[in-house]
Amino acid sequence: MNIDLAKISRATIATFVWVVIMAGGANWWSQQQAERATKAERQLRVRSTQWRALAGSQPAPVTNVAAAIEAEVAKIERRANALLRQLNFSGSDPVRGGDVPEARADAFFSIARFMAEQRASAQRAGVEVPETETFSFSAHRNSGPPVEHIATVHRQTLIASQLLQALWQVGPVGFTGLQRENPAIKIELSGGTTDANREGRPEDWFVWPAERSLARDEIVDTLALRIGFVGRTATLRAFLAAIARSKAPLVVREVTVQSLGANGRASGGRRTLEDLFRDETTPGAGETGSETTVPIIPANDAEFTVTVEYLDFVGPALARTAAWAEKGLR
Repeated sequence: MNIDLAKISRATIATFVWVVIMAGGANWWSQQQAERATKAERQLRVRSTQWRALAGSQPAPVTNVAAAIEAEVAKIERRANALLRQLNFSGSDPVRGGDVPEARADAFFSIARFMAEQRASAQRAGVEVPETETFSFSAHRNSGPPVEHIATVHRQTLIASQLLQALWQVGPVGFTGLQRENPAIKIELSGGTTDANREGRPEDWFVWPAERSLARDEIVDTLALRIGFVGRTATLRAFLAAIARSKAPLVVREVTVQSLGANGRASGGRRTLEDLFRDETTPGAGETGSETTVPIIPANDAEFTVTVEYLDFVGPALARTAAWAEKGLR
């Protein structure tokens, strides 16, 4: 059928064009709505997956779980504070108060400075210490500790400084050595992984049995050091009193003593701490039935070895905070 466009009115043509435009607009709008619906559906699937993962997390991030975590924190803090009160410890911990070297070179210079300062302090106190004495840090005479050991070794130098300064103050006859726990072995025993550092002299190290340690999971970590010196019973008493006055949380765990023979060397016999502070009574020479108190160890020089544990409350607290923060974010 032929249509004579000239006979069609302008109104009809305008109406036709309007219908075509509206149809095109409707089609475009439909496509846009379809795309939006598809996008919304994808977002819904993502949100649903995230919600299922969140709902199945342990612990679920709800109010009662937050309250349970707070209660656990309070419980552990009460136990830690009770232990601190038993130790009569209050105030800041000088071992944890300083800055830790960040690089191996910084740690090396810090250790070298520690050794030089202690040799100078011993000389001022009149205690003979060889110029080559390393105070159990011979592994680091030429280089700093591995990065993963820097913090532990740094704390060991600070603990050793506390013990050595206390010793120089009481004026021992001689210094026989200092031993510490090997950081690599300590990490291995705690279940961690590390490249064991076996450098240094064997006499630098000693192993403090885990069953004898005061360490408690999530409450306190420990570092044990052992210091030896020659002196008299009064020297030991003064040294133990100086440790008790230290601002660092130090606990004496073991004291052994060997009497010295005529050659000035330890004879090999050992007495217990109970023996050391127990006095024996013997009949007095001038009066029948009278008693004279005499020390169990004669008034001559002996070699003493004192094992001390440093109690670290800060490390476990930081670990707890990190662990609970991670739980709360899961």
